[in-house]
Amino acid sequence: MKELLLISSVKTCRRSLACAFLLVALGFMIPPSIAQVTSYDKYIYLSGQITESVSGAPIPDHEIYIFSDSLDNNGFAYYAMTKTDVNGFYWDTIVTSQSDGILQLSLYDFENNLISLDRYYRFVWENEYQMFVDFSIFDPNSTTDFQANFRSEEDTVTQNPMKVIFRDVSIGSTIKGWAWDFGDGNTSEIQDPEHIYANPGNYLVTLTISSYPISIEIPVTSTITKQVQVGLTDYYNIGGHVLAEYFPIDLGLAYLYAFDPENNLVPIDTTAIDTLGYYWFYQVPEGKYLTKARLQGNSSHYGQFVPTYYGNVINWQQASVVDLEDNDFELDIALIPSLGITSGEGRINGQINYDTLRSSSSYTPAGDVEIVLMNDRGGYLTCGLSDIEGYFGFANIAFGTYQIFPDVTGIPTNAMFVTISEEEPSVEDLSLVINTEEIIFSVNDNSSSFIENAMVIYPNPVTDQARISIEMKKSSEIDVLIVDPSGRRIFTENKFLQKGSNQLELNTRNLTPGFYQVIIIPEDRVHLSGKLLKIN
Repeated sequence: MKELLLISSVKTCRRSLACAFLLVALGFMIPPSIAQVTSYDKYIYLSGQITESVSGAPIPDHEIYIFSDSLDNNGFAYYAMTKTDVNGFYWDTIVTSQSDGILQLSLYDFENNLISLDRYYRFVWENEYQMFVDFSIFDPNSTTDFQANFRSEEDTVTQNPMKVIFRDVSIGSTIKGWAWDFGDGNTSEIQDPEHIYANPGNYLVTLTISSYPISIEIPVTSTITKQVQVGLTDYYNIGGHVLAEYFPIDLGLAYLYAFDPENNLVPIDTTAIDTLGYYWFYQVPEGKYLTKARLQGNSSHYGQFVPTYYGNVINWQQASVVDLEDNDFELDIALIPSLGITSGEGRINGQINYDTLRSSSSYTPAGDVEIVLMNDRGGYLTCGLSDIEGYFGFANIAFGTYQIFPDVTGIPTNAMFVTISEEEPSVEDLSLVINTEEIIFSVNDNSSSFIENAMVIYPNPVTDQARISIEMKKSSEIDVLIVDPSGRRIFTENKFLQKGSNQLELNTRNLTPGFYQVIIIPEDRVHLSGKLLKIN
């Protein structure tokens, strides 16, 4: 497993480190980001070994600190201290609801220097992640006369992932025998054996060396046991520059999408692009991916460049696929410049919604979707983001024919043609509906016959209970829905409301902190929605 290591070394006392970690873990617990939370737990199976840097001997009974900073991990705080066993191994199982994050592992060497390693983790298709973190430190009291040691290598010739090549690197001038236990019931007495495992996994491999000094009839032995990973999923780090006309962008976001086993595109992660115009995705499992970059709405260049995929195209179906088999830090993206718009008195407004059930009653506003405005020839003019209610608009534009193109990765999309003129200077009710197979365009009257186009949610933010004030044009049964940002329904209730003013109560006590949409659907299925923020 290839991982990026960040190593620091400072002088301090053991007790102050433990106290500092505990204070940070308790004092900075914040609600997790709703975008990273799922309804089930994920498990990090952490293990590693501490060995002496010269002899390779295991170091037993040595403290190691495991820490997750809530500020770096979307509110996930964790602290633990454990010790190595007689073979220098340590283990810990960490339960988290986060899809990715960073763990910091720290220890003190025998000169009281602090050594810290930052390790990234990511869950994609499974809810289990195996993390292996080894340390090598100098022990001034360690003997270097006779010590078993070995290293394991991958098969680079036949590239058989189940084959491991073992190299004896033991210390000792009188070694006469080697006894290997490969951890799967097989053994060998060859100095540098090769072994093919039947199944992938993490194996404890043991090497015992023996010597028969002239002055001693009983053999002298030394044993070392190490973890060897065989046939497990490899994880890599990827990244690249995002450029706007040969210069790094100022404020932007990069997106990572993966092809699942059915070749569907699944969003994996979003990261901010740094001040040098670079983006990173750590610990990405081998597979096929797409990456995309766009400017943030508060960028000084927003609207001058459109969202662009790796391969420098605007449509995901034409993007270059990243077939990840190694670290790759050259996935550069040159944002496609827009032509700009001609000022005028025209206007195009609309709303974009998700509909996974192909029913208007299941609509969920699609916020933060990039809507690209093109001319009738397909030239990119500008772009804008839909708001949390799914609404978007282009104002003060010249009369003419335009194309509306929503950038929704993984959903095949054809642009919609819209014409505005002196006779019809605006289109006010353009409707875009995203289902699992396509995006449907239409122009609708979104006014309900039963409900006024306004509602009040209070208090907001809310802790345990929210109230909704709503005005009905006439009596109607309504559906009340609470959905999270991914479109998943958290709550559904049916009520009958009389004509006039009505008050509804929502129990929000069990909601995870974060943003939600409250949707009211009357009998004519024209929904009304509002934003709710749950806090502790």
